Amino acid sequence: ADESTRRLLQFPANTPASNGPQVVEINGQWFYLVPPPNPSPSPPTTLPQFAPVQTTTNTPNAPQATTGTPAPGQVYGVYGQFCPVVSGGGPLQCNLGLQTITSDLVSPNTAGSVTCSNTGDCCQCGTIQCGDPLQAASPCLSFSMSGDSSAYGVRDIQIYGNSSAQVQCGGQDSCRNARIVASDIRHLSCSGKHSCQDAEIVVNEPAVEMMIDCGVTSSCENLQLTLNFGSPASAASNVCTDPALFEMGEIRCVGVNACRNMTLTVNNYDCKTVVFEMIECRQGSCDGATWNFYGTSPVGIASCSLPNAVLPANSGLNRCFTDLQMLSCSQPNACMGQVRTIIDPQTDYKLDCVNTLACSSAQFTIRITPATNAIPVEHLYVYCDGEGSCMNMKLNIINNALSTVYVSVYCSALGACDNAVLTGSVNVEFAEVKCGNLEECANCLYNGQQCGNLYL
Repeated sequence: ADESTRRLLQFPANTPASNGPQVVEINGQWFYLVPPPNPSPSPPTTLPQFAPVQTTTNTPNAPQATTGTPAPGQVYGVYGQFCPVVSGGGPLQCNLGLQTITSDLVSPNTAGSVTCSNTGDCCQCGTIQCGDPLQAASPCLSFSMSGDSSAYGVRDIQIYGNSSAQVQCGGQDSCRNARIVASDIRHLSCSGKHSCQDAEIVVNEPAVEMMIDCGVTSSCENLQLTLNFGSPASAASNVCTDPALFEMGEIRCVGVNACRNMTLTVNNYDCKTVVFEMIECRQGSCDGATWNFYGTSPVGIASCSLPNAVLPANSGLNRCFTDLQMLSCSQPNACMGQVRTIIDPQTDYKLDCVNTLACSSAQFTIRITPATNAIPVEHLYVYCDGEGSCMNMKLNIINNALSTVYVSVYCSALGACDNAVLTGSVNVEFAEVKCGNLEECANCLYNGQQCGNLYL
């Protein structure tokens, strides 16, 4: 969104809600931002520690002594890892240990890029550097590990990007067990199987709309990913009364076990409000993942798609069910059988059950508390657009606020709302419960009345 279409509103300092939620408008859409805890907690010592902004040096793990004999087809890397050597697999850029690969070498690495495309290509490197921290005119544009195990276990990878830099770990095991410190990158893609598994990646000052893709099997499993905005030192010296909006892109965990047991830590010490466009987890892909949000300025999530996710009690994604703009169940069986409580959604909140059996047999409770919100909840929408999408679903809306909340439900596929039960408390009015025909709402009830009295 450009500056003319976005505003950040905070409660006036003299109101009881001055420490309450903030709301932000992007292209006419409003959503709440969850402020950090007050006081802000310190990250546990077991999590990645805060790295200085715009780091110009990187202290890697010390080279490891190795013993024994590698298996056939393998050699030891600098950090004790096993690096594959494939007969006829192409020349290796590092084969002597403790070598440094930088983005100003001759082909295949040209100015602004590092490419390791052969199996084990850069696995034996001591250091891989893309971009020059001392030359603003020589940033990293592309860091591409497309070969299998191409940077496997390399613990000193430095990337100095610009606002469009791409970090791509596309080969199987390509960045596994690696340690990467990057700055100002636009896209982190772990698109090979196990490509970023067990890696440690720190991104200082991510570029606007930075997207994180974990798209295949175990691509980000056990990944330790830290995003740093500002520093505690700068936060202590600055008075931030009007934080600017900083829009991040999506975090997509869409492969089998793609983000299983991943730890994402966001340290926001800058005078900006960081908002992630969406966090998406396919079925089981984020099981056991932990999401930490620290700092002195808020971190918000515009929307979440978490079908059948198994999250630890303190995973950090509980905010996906508080102050939410939309709950998206857009894949077949995505939210089937889930039991979820959504607290204080935004007005015009949407429950999207838009695929086959997407929300069938689910139990959703939407609870609106008496808390004073900047924009009172006036309307809620439920879309059941897929065969059996809301079949046997139970939806209970509890409104403890003083104003009336109007609910619109749309059932528009075969059996979409069959046997669904919709209930609302005092101050909840079902304004519309529409069905394409009776075959889409058989035995569906809202507050004891037959659904489909109004047809699409």
